[in-house]
Amino acid sequence: MLSSFAKRLFLLTGCALMITGCGFGSTETTAGRTTADQVEQPTIFAALRRLSEFSTLRRALNDTGLAASLNVPVNSSRASPAAGTAASAEQGQTLLAPRDTGFAQLSPEARAALFAAEGRPALASMLKSLILTRTIHAEELRTMITENGGTVQIPNRAGTTTSIGLSGDRLVLITPNGARIDMGGADMSAGNGAIYILEQWPR
Repeated sequence: MLSSFAKRLFLLTGCALMITGCGFGSTETTAGRTTADQVEQPTIFAALRRLSEFSTLRRALNDTGLAASLNVPVNSSRASPAAGTAASAEQGQTLLAPRDTGFAQLSPEARAALFAAEGRPALASMLKSLILTRTIHAEELRTMITENGGTVQIPNRAGTTTSIGLSGDRLVLITPNGARIDMGGADMSAGNGAIYILEQWPR
């Protein structure tokens, strides 16, 4: 079953499909209809732009210069080393995306420090730890976790690894201090990778 996030993104993509089908460079089937698989999925960052509950994350990605790298289509040559896009564009990326409600759990002082100019390097480092260096969908991730004995370490954009485990049938992010943050039971596929939703900002 699709999560509410997945359903909304599907509907938004469907709206784009309807517009495309109105003569703006659409590709039609023999029945004269444009099919969903003929329309490119939005990139990770484009998907975040379409959903209001990721405004704080979008701000963080923009402030740290990471947004552009999440907007690069797979197989694109536009990856910018200056923005930390060492990951192969062909492999895509996976974003663990905290909602606005996750940031709201921080104290006002902690949020201010997180977005202060002097705190930007630390913010960038944390965000990079939430960007895995290839596309990993939920089914593959579960298999990796099971075969590895309960947790798996995935390379991230910070140059370290991100620890992920299972809690029942749900995936969980395991932070360096041992906290376990729910990632949901499924990912949302994007044009250049995958997205998992976090209900907390890792601390």
